[in-house]
Amino acid sequence: MNMLPLVDWTMGAVLIGVFALVCVALVAIVMNMMKTDKKRMKVLGLNKSVVRMFQGEL
Repeated sequence: MNMLPLVDWTMGAVLIGVFALVCVALVAIVMNMMKTDKKRMKVLGLNKSVVRMFQGEL
């Protein structure tokens, strides 16, 4: 009697790898956005309270 495997370990490893790559890419995108935002605020000479005021947080 042939036993069918319940788990395909190769596909599981590939899915874990893809998930890890997506996580790393998202972290890199967020870090880049944070860095760009700081540079933009410095160039414009704005402080955080001015930015919050324009965003409607105050």
